[in-house]
Amino acid sequence: MKRIIFGLILILSITTTNAGNVIFGSGYGQEKINDTLTVDLYQVQALYRFNSGIMVGGMIQHGNPKNNAVPNEAREEVIVGYGTRAYNFLPYAFISIGERDRDSVSEYNYHTLRIGSKYAINDHFYLDASYRFRDTDKADWKTDTYFAGIGYNINTATSVQFQYGKTNGSFNSDSYGVFLVNRF
Repeated sequence: MKRIIFGLILILSITTTNAGNVIFGSGYGQEKINDTLTVDLYQVQALYRFNSGIMVGGMIQHGNPKNNAVPNEAREEVIVGYGTRAYNFLPYAFISIGERDRDSVSEYNYHTLRIGSKYAINDHFYLDASYRFRDTDKADWKTDTYFAGIGYNINTATSVQFQYGKTNGSFNSDSYGVFLVNRF
């Protein structure tokens, strides 16, 4: 799965001829799980948006716990979604299938559903709110996560977004992140 997602991100990044159809984002964040464990998170995501609003892409995320007794983990997802514009709102929905690998200790597949919307305050600032459901048959990892973010459009091709997430379910956590988003 790692090779498939990396290849998809690379292909989408270099083969498009339609400006603005490739969305590439990278980010850093921290997640505090059950008020006891802090994890540094690094993420790269790429999506290709067709003129119809359908999007396909992938995401790779690496987690580095600040506790030597807890293994690092990697997640890879294949993503399919849809986004549109309705006045100042930009609603979107994504489904994904992914694989979670904790330094060869455990590996399993999972799936997610994410729905949300951005709201353009003006040409530079926007708000982003979403909900994500995640589950797997292999482990106790069923969660509901609510995200809230604020973004700034540096120009028409580049944005920076700050995001907060609150997770409830098999575990509870708070996460904070900053993401750089480029559109090609």
